[in-house]
Amino acid sequence: MHFRLKRKGNFLLVRFPYDRASYDFVRALPKVKWDPEKKVWALPFSEQTLDRFLGLKHSTVKLEGELALRPWIQSLKLENFSRRTIQSYYSNLLSFLKWSGKSPDEISKQDIRSFIEFSFLEKRLSPASYLDNVQAIPTIETEEMICF
Repeated sequence: MHFRLKRKGNFLLVRFPYDRASYDFVRALPKVKWDPEKKVWALPFSEQTLDRFLGLKHSTVKLEGELALRPWIQSLKLENFSRRTIQSYYSNLLSFLKWSGKSPDEISKQDIRSFIEFSFLEKRLSPASYLDNVQAIPTIETEEMICF
């Protein structure tokens, strides 16, 4: 089974290539509905539902959008970052991803440079606000991308 999961507000959107086992698994979830226009299954988001997908054996689950940040958040917790720092990083990183229109695995050095330029020069943020906006970015980057 291969699933793609994305959070949209209070809903978890689920896509998968049709196979009977995947279909039966998704249909068994509570309050799941098929959206024929978007061709996606939608159900109320909960950590428990997400964990059910992630706990499937012999399946691949691709997390998209803000859900793709979940492993990053776990690593920050393991590194003993405070809850407030994680919340700050998370909201600032979501702002960056929304601005870029890309998922975390699509971000390039140029995107980061453009965002820094946009934050500092065009939005005319104070140095403290500017630092808040860009501080989370290096924590998700690969070493080759870090270029401040």
